[in-house]
Amino acid sequence: MCPDPRDQCTGHAGHRVERRPSLPVAALHSSYQSVPGQVGSACYGVWANFHELETFEYIAAVEVSSFHRYLKGLRSVRLGAGKYAAFSQPGHISTIRGAVHNLWTKWIPELGLDVADAPDFESYGGEFDARIGMGGFEICVPLVA
Repeated sequence: MCPDPRDQCTGHAGHRVERRPSLPVAALHSSYQSVPGQVGSACYGVWANFHELETFEYIAAVEVSSFHRYLKGLRSVRLGAGKYAAFSQPGHISTIRGAVHNLWTKWIPELGLDVADAPDFESYGGEFDARIGMGGFEICVPLVA
């Protein structure tokens, strides 16, 4: 979804390019209970700090209203505002490996997208049921403006 009709949305077999606002997220507690200042029910999987040896940091997170002092000790990151390639995947979470593979080996190269050096993330909306892994998800990759 492009909130501003002047932004260009390009579909490609269930994929689009859209502008997103800045989003502050904080890591979930190990018990996956709510986080102080949590906004909404969506959850995020943030891939950050990639290294040459193909390692990265993964943060299971939720949106927060701001980085309050009571979030001390929890990992937090602000996903930057800007243009993102969004890949929607319906169904079960077990399809995520194939979805990530297709995103990086097919869709991004086919469209000639210029990927920014910033965290990628998965988004799990209110329809996602973590108990059974169903409800679909979205993978968002930041693009150079």
